[in-house]
Amino acid sequence: MDRKERDLKEIYGRLLKLSLLLALSIYLVGFLAKKEMGLHPITLRADRVDTLWMFPEDPPPNTEEPPPIERPRPNIQPAEPDDPEAVETIMTDSEAWNRPPPVDLPAPEFRIDYEEPPVAIAKVKPLYPPLAKLGQIEGTVYVIAYIDATGRVVKVEIGASVHESLDRAALEAVKEWRFSPAKMRDKPVAVMVGIPVAFKLR
Repeated sequence: MDRKERDLKEIYGRLLKLSLLLALSIYLVGFLAKKEMGLHPITLRADRVDTLWMFPEDPPPNTEEPPPIERPRPNIQPAEPDDPEAVETIMTDSEAWNRPPPVDLPAPEFRIDYEEPPVAIAKVKPLYPPLAKLGQIEGTVYVIAYIDATGRVVKVEIGASVHESLDRAALEAVKEWRFSPAKMRDKPVAVMVGIPVAFKLR
C-alpha cells in the first residue's frame, strides 16, 4: 500500500467523523430552537356553515290497482267456402299414428364414398390465361368433378376459386379428363371427387 492510499484512508475517516458531528449539532440546534408543541382545543369558525342536504321522502306506494284495459275484440267473420261441395280432409290422431312409413328415397346418383377411387388415365393440361399471366396471378383451383360409372366426366364445378380466368381454364381442362371408374364392392359406381389444378408461373 503506497503513501497516497494511506493518506486517503486517514482523510476519509476524519471526514466521516466531522460529518457525523456536524449532523448531530444541526439536529440538536433544531430540536432546541423549535416551538413548544402541545394539544390545543379546536375552535369552530363562526362563518363556517355546514350544508345539510334534504332529500324528499318517497311517495307512498299506490295500493290501488289501475282499471283493466279493455281490448278491442277482433272482427272475425266466417269465411265462405269457394266450393260448397268441398270436403274437409283433416287427418285424425288415429290416422296419423297408423299411416304407412315413408318411402325410402333412392341413393344419390353420385357417391362420395367408395372403396377404389377413380384414377385419371388421360389428363388435359390447362391453358394459362394471358390475362392471368399479365397480372402474375398464381394459385390452385379445386374442381369438383362428377364422374359416371364409365369414368367419363359429366359435370364440373368450382370448389375453391382463385381467379375467374383461372377457374374457367381449370373447368375446361378437367372436362376432357378420363378416369378409370371408381368401385364399391367390386362394382363401378358414379362418384364426385375434388381435383386440384395448380397454376404457377415459371
